[in-house]
Amino acid sequence: NIFDIDKSLNEENWPQLWEHLKKVRSNTIETTHLTKTGVEISVEATASFLEFNDTDYIIAYTRQITDRKRAEEALKE
Repeated sequence: NIFDIDKSLNEENWPQLWEHLKKVRSNTIETTHLTKTGVEISVEATASFLEFNDTDYIIAYTRQITDRKRAEEALKE
């Protein structure tokens, strides 16, 4: 589940995130996810709130940005 992939999320802060997305409808953040093998990767995650047939959903898309983050760090150095 999402709590296994993104350690910044947990069951305690999930209700606040849900309510925030309900208000703003969409949000994009940079975070770190864990792969199946336990490797941390940088991702850009976009989550959107959706109502369909009287049911609320959050749809999330992620894009790996590890290479981009490395390039940004190299430019800073």
